[in-house]
Amino acid sequence: MKLKDRFKDIIGCRINKLTIIKHEGKNKHGSHQYLCKCDCENEKIIAYGSLTRKNPIKSCGCLIKEINKKRCFKSLVGKKFGKLKVLKRMQNGKKNTVRYLCECDCGNEKIIAYGSLTRKDKFSTKSCGCLIKKNKFYKPYIPVPKNNSRKDSYGYVRLYKPNHNYLNYESKSQSRWIGEHISAMSEYLQRPIQKGEQIHHKNGIRNDNRIENLELWSKSHPSGQRVKDVIDFCRWYLEKYEAEYDKLK
Repeated sequence: MKLKDRFKDIIGCRINKLTIIKHEGKNKHGSHQYLCKCDCENEKIIAYGSLTRKNPIKSCGCLIKEINKKRCFKSLVGKKFGKLKVLKRMQNGKKNTVRYLCECDCGNEKIIAYGSLTRKDKFSTKSCGCLIKKNKFYKPYIPVPKNNSRKDSYGYVRLYKPNHNYLNYESKSQSRWIGEHISAMSEYLQRPIQKGEQIHHKNGIRNDNRIENLELWSKSHPSGQRVKDVIDFCRWYLEKYEAEYDKLK
């Protein structure tokens, strides 16, 4: 059998509630697709694979709505889930999702789906969102400016400045896109950042680049542990940073 004939064979066939009417060419992924008519009189274009797989598509989408209508949901009004108290049932959402209006212990009200409240795993909804903010790993979002800036995969804001002089050493990663925290500290100290120096965020939020949230760290240390080496290092360290002591306090 030719490939073209194989795709025409299912025209007129009935699959669950769908009747295949005609071939509709290929979709953007290159898959053959067909115009199908559902028992509810709706028409829908469906891919060949969705019609012929082991568990084929059953309807245009009306079947799930019928199933949800027949499902018997226990009323949750008055029950408590974590910090949420269920107040009343709201109008069903998309696909007849059962939803409830809930009041959180913090005073906020939020509409939450039945399944999100009743599921018995760690992903169940327990608050309006205030609970996660108390987590020690929670970091609030700070918007990033759109002009010549972007946020990298590590959470740092980088500014596009190809001819900057914020560093006194060559760095491929900082050649064009310089970290905003580096440029802010360099402008504050009115000098380039030297090799061995790091800019640290006090509150741990990597895109909070206010100067009061930044502090200068140094990775320099003496190569040996002899007293003479340590004393020489301390003298060098004081000469290097003593003039900037007031700014770095």
